Amino acid sequence: MNRDNLPEAVRIIIDNRLWSEETIGMTDSHVYLMEDMVLKIEPLCEESVNEHRMMAWLQGKLPVPQILASIAQDGMNYLLTSRLNGHMACAPIQLQEREQLIRLLVKGMHQMWHIDITDCPVRNDVSNKLRQAKERIDQNRLDNDDWDAPWLSEIGAQDPETLYKWLSDHRPEQEEWVFSHGDYCLPNVFFEGENVTGFVDLGRSGIADKWQDIALCLRSLQYNLNCSDTQTLEREFFAELGLEPDYERLRYYLLLDELF
Repeated sequence: MNRDNLPEAVRIIIDNRLWSEETIGMTDSHVYLMEDMVLKIEPLCEESVNEHRMMAWLQGKLPVPQILASIAQDGMNYLLTSRLNGHMACAPIQLQEREQLIRLLVKGMHQMWHIDITDCPVRNDVSNKLRQAKERIDQNRLDNDDWDAPWLSEIGAQDPETLYKWLSDHRPEQEEWVFSHGDYCLPNVFFEGENVTGFVDLGRSGIADKWQDIALCLRSLQYNLNCSDTQTLEREFFAELGLEPDYERLRYYLLLDELF
C-alpha cells in the first residue's frame, strides 16, 4: 500500500499506523489490516458500490464494521472501517471446535434472516444474479480454470454460456427472500467465544433466497474442515438449521456461484 496514492481523507485517518495485507480470500480487492482499522481497496464496480451501500444500511441492524471513510476516486473504491473483534470462522482456533463452529454459523444466518428487509436498498435475487452473470460472461471476466462444482459435467456445461443457459432454464420455482450475505463463507464471518461478532465482504448482499447462504456456507465448511465424511457433516449442519436439505436449490446456487 502506497500511502501517497490514497485519498487525503483516508491518509488523515490512518495517520502512521502500521499495516499488514490480508491474503485470505478470492477477490480482486486488497485488504490492509491495522490494529484498530481495516482498509479495503478494489476497482469501482457494481459489487464494490453495493458493499458501501449495504454496510451503511446495516449499521445498527447487524454487527458489521463501523464506516470511517467511503470514497470513490480514480476508478477505485476505498472503504475504511473499524476492525472487528474475534477471529474469522476459518481460523484454526474456530476449526478445532466443529460443533461450536456449526452452531455459530447457523446463528449468524439466523441473525441475517431476521432483519426487516422492507427498505433494503439492494435486491440480489436470481434475476439480478443472472443479469450480473451474463455481464461477466460478455465482458470475459471469468476464470474457467477455477470451476470446481462437481455437477458441471453432469449438466453438460462445457463453457460459461452453456452453464448460463442451464441456470436460466432451471431457476428455482420459489425463492425464500431474506437478507442474504451473498457470499456466506467462513472467512466472511467473525466469532469470539459464543458470539457472532461481525460480517464482512458484503458486496453480494441484499434481498435473496436464503438457500444462497446455506449452499455456500455448507461448501465452505466442507472445504475448511477438509472433511472426508461429508454426509455426517451435512447431517450435523442441517440438524442445527432445523431444515431438510433441498438438494436442487443447493446444486443450483453452487452452480450459479461458478459464474462469480
